[in-house]
Amino acid sequence: MTTAISSRGCPYQCLFCDRPHLGKRFRARSAENVFEEMALCREMGIKEVIFYDDNFTTSRARVLTLAELLVERKLKIAWDIRARVGDLKPEDYGLLRRAGLARIHFGVESGDQRILDFIQKGITIEQAKTAFDSARKAGIETLAYFMIGLPGENWETLEKTIKLAQELKPDYVHFSLLMLFPATRIYQLALEKGIIEKDVWREFAQSPGLEFIPPIWEEKIKWEELLKALTRAYRRFYFQPNYLFRRMVRTKSWAGFKHQVKMGFSIIGLGR
Repeated sequence: MTTAISSRGCPYQCLFCDRPHLGKRFRARSAENVFEEMALCREMGIKEVIFYDDNFTTSRARVLTLAELLVERKLKIAWDIRARVGDLKPEDYGLLRRAGLARIHFGVESGDQRILDFIQKGITIEQAKTAFDSARKAGIETLAYFMIGLPGENWETLEKTIKLAQELKPDYVHFSLLMLFPATRIYQLALEKGIIEKDVWREFAQSPGLEFIPPIWEEKIKWEELLKALTRAYRRFYFQPNYLFRRMVRTKSWAGFKHQVKMGFSIIGLGR
C-alpha cells in the first residue's frame, strides 16, 4: 500500500475549509499520468494506492478516463479516494468498481439542509443518499464524515445528522467536533459574532502551551454537551443490530469481526 496526490486546490467554498493555502483553482495531473504512476506502483509490488486529494472527483471526466484506462489495460490495483457527493452520476460507480476502486470517503457534514446551506457545502441530502446508494450497489466501500457543533446546531439537527448517518448505511462513519481553525472563514465569522471573544490562535502562536484547547462554535450547545453527543452518535451508529449484521457478513473471519468490534469499542471510549 502507498499514498499519492493527483491534484491540488478545490473550487468549492465551504466555510470550515482549513486548506485555503492550496488555492481555489483546481490543478490536476492527467488521467494518463496518474495511470502511469499506478502502473509503476504495481510493478513494485504495491497492491493499493490511497489518494489524498482534497476532492478526487472535481473533474468527472478525468476520473472516468482514468477508470477506462485501468479497465482497458487490465491493471489490477485497488485505489481509495476522497470525493464529493454529487460529482459523479449513479452509472459511474460500476465502471469505477471494475477499475479497482475499493473505497470512497464522502464528507457529508450534517443531516440538516439549512446547516449545509449556511456552511456553503454546496450539496444536498438527496445527493448524499444517491451517492451512497450507488456506491453500495456497485460494491464500493464507503466512509461518511460528519461534523457536530456546526453553526445553527441544536438537539433537533443533531438527531437529523445521526439518523442520516444510519440511513446512508456507510461501511464506516466518522463524527468529529467542528474546530475553528485559523485563517478559515468560519473562524473569522466566529470572531465577528462573538462566538469566541479573542483571537485565541494568535495568542497560542505567541505563547504555546499544552493546556490550549482549540476553539469550537459554542452557541446553542455547550462544549461538554457536544462531547457527550459525539460519543452518543458513535454508539447509536455502530451498535445498530443491522450494522453489526452487515459487518459480520462482510468480514471474512470470526477473528476479523472480533478485531473490528474491539476497534469500535476503543473508538467510542469503551475499550480498556
